[in-house]
Amino acid sequence: MSTINKLPSGGTVVIQGVSESIFQHLKNEIITGNLAPNLRLSEARIAASLGVSRAPLREALRLLENGNFIIRVPRRGAYVGDLSIENLEKVYEARTMIETFAIDLFKKKRIRHLPKAEKALETAAKLSLPSLDDKSGMLDYVMTFSDFHVGLIEGTENEWIIQFYKSLTFNLARYQFICLYIPGLTTNSFEMHQQVLDHINKGRYESAKKSLLTHINRTASLIKDEIKRNSCGQITEMGAAKR
Repeated sequence: MSTINKLPSGGTVVIQGVSESIFQHLKNEIITGNLAPNLRLSEARIAASLGVSRAPLREALRLLENGNFIIRVPRRGAYVGDLSIENLEKVYEARTMIETFAIDLFKKKRIRHLPKAEKALETAAKLSLPSLDDKSGMLDYVMTFSDFHVGLIEGTENEWIIQFYKSLTFNLARYQFICLYIPGLTTNSFEMHQQVLDHINKGRYESAKKSLLTHINRTASLIKDEIKRNSCGQITEMGAAKR
């Protein structure tokens, strides 16, 4: 039987007796910054706050570690992964490699129409930027824009590439989340998405790749600037992060 528990951020989560529910909740808390970078995670406090036992929580933490959301330090415990420029560059190198290769595949297969990317673009056009205190709305907003890129990759119809890319999307979202309110960023992103899609629709694959690279590099540069302006703070106990 499912139960509803209060979260550290003030919301609620449905606990279904499986680690996946805990994993999804903690992942979202990390992306939105409710669990801050470098925060030490106390198993006892998390288990008590969610009303779950240690066994499924430990499995959820293992999944988070596998996804590079947390790190384990010997004899010290688990910590939320840092938002560093070094890690950003690694994530964006992987993103660039996959997305540009996807366009190469479109050219090879003569693919011009990408229904999922087009649908994501239509959905994004209808969105309004949520308020700063609406973390759930902010996450939905970021992931809707991310859906365009996922739609591009799904257009390859290569399940290995799709699976690999999806493993990156939530780590990308952590970085995209911190620069969501840079003036003009989302408008520019929408316009660049439209430009990439228009080039592909017309078979101008090299132009599509050029526009995509411009978009990716600009976003990465803005995120780097935000990281430099906002240090992530010292390692602290859960619930007492210093920024």
